[in-house]
Amino acid sequence: MALTTQLFSAHSNVNDGISNSILLVRPLLDFSKLDLYKVCEAEKQEWVEDPTNQNTIFARNRIRMSLRDLSSSIFKSELQAVILACRRTRVYVDQICQTLINQAVTVMPQGYAVIDLEILNPSEVLDICLSKFVTLLLQFISQRQRPVRGNAQKLLLDYFRTFPCKSSFTAAGCYLCAAPGSKGTKIIVCCSVNSASPMKMESYYVDPFDKQNVNVSTELSQIIENGKSYSNKTVQNISNVHFLNATSSGSILTEAERVNILSEPTFTSIFQLYKTEFEKFQVKPEMLSDVKSKKGMESVKVNELGHGQIGHFMDRFLVSWEFVGGNDGCRCCGSGQDSVMEVRHMVDADWLYLSEVTKSTNLENCQLEQAKRSVLLLKSIPVAARRSLPVMVNPEGRVVSIPSVGFSICKCLKVSVEFSPRVPLGGGYSSFL
Repeated sequence: MALTTQLFSAHSNVNDGISNSILLVRPLLDFSKLDLYKVCEAEKQEWVEDPTNQNTIFARNRIRMSLRDLSSSIFKSELQAVILACRRTRVYVDQICQTLINQAVTVMPQGYAVIDLEILNPSEVLDICLSKFVTLLLQFISQRQRPVRGNAQKLLLDYFRTFPCKSSFTAAGCYLCAAPGSKGTKIIVCCSVNSASPMKMESYYVDPFDKQNVNVSTELSQIIENGKSYSNKTVQNISNVHFLNATSSGSILTEAERVNILSEPTFTSIFQLYKTEFEKFQVKPEMLSDVKSKKGMESVKVNELGHGQIGHFMDRFLVSWEFVGGNDGCRCCGSGQDSVMEVRHMVDADWLYLSEVTKSTNLENCQLEQAKRSVLLLKSIPVAARRSLPVMVNPEGRVVSIPSVGFSICKCLKVSVEFSPRVPLGGGYSSFL
């Protein structure tokens, strides 16, 4: 079977709000090196040997060389049986997580998610399924594609299983707390602006003529649908899934021996290899702290956005603005077609500013009504979620727009925003065709 993975660019690549991705297909994973040699020889094709494949500094090479010495037909057959069992477990967990997301999660256009704990019923969900469900959700909201591991993972599972929710929790670039008015039966997950990740934004222009020619191919969607259909047939009942209670590679091997997927000799050989490599992967604390300190020193450019540009703020919001007041600048907001705005996240002073605008005597009635509607909409958004909303300010630092609530200080500014994460909820498609 071919492993397929949907990949998303590390940089913005959006056509008129449509994010592009590619599907990486690896059809040769089930073929051995000897099989590939025979194919090339039969077709009289030359091949290239990567010299680094013999370098034992890499774990993958050490493992390959060790497996080469354990190449009996029984060993190979049992190893493939473990791999197939792992695939079935993965497919089953993915199916459960997708069902939980569809039933218990509501994604709001302001960039946060609401989880209904009564529907989720986390106390009845297996650890492996709940852990992946929480990880996928946090990665989606924060757009930080890093796994949640170790103590943080355990604390998160305990947090979700404490019902009703009465506290807050910060993890993986997200802030979690009870949804206002829910009496702890719902949790909101929003992006934490106090995380170590910078408030970055990429900006670019879109050719207006290209917008008419954007053609989203259905081929990728059809491949993904076919893959999902195949996956659904692969795991039809839980009795075929063996590793749902496994917590480590070692426990997977132990369970595989218990259910007779692995014989004792094969188990002993693989477990010894696992133990040897695990000891080599122990990272020294000083090395880990050094890596963290280097990451903390990275600098980020100011989030500037020009007239007609589209910015992908924090990989989460598509923001754009246009000056529609003619060729001359506007005295009211001090903007023009040559102006450059800055986009940042919302701070407490912005809420007070918007409230003060509703009492202004210098604005037209239509603008006052717009400001009042924006205040009401802002009040409906949980306080924790407001902080990650994009706010546009002019070069003098004055707030000119809070587009997520439909507020602009001047009629000359046409500002738009859309919650459009670079990587979708679920992390994109990944399975076996």
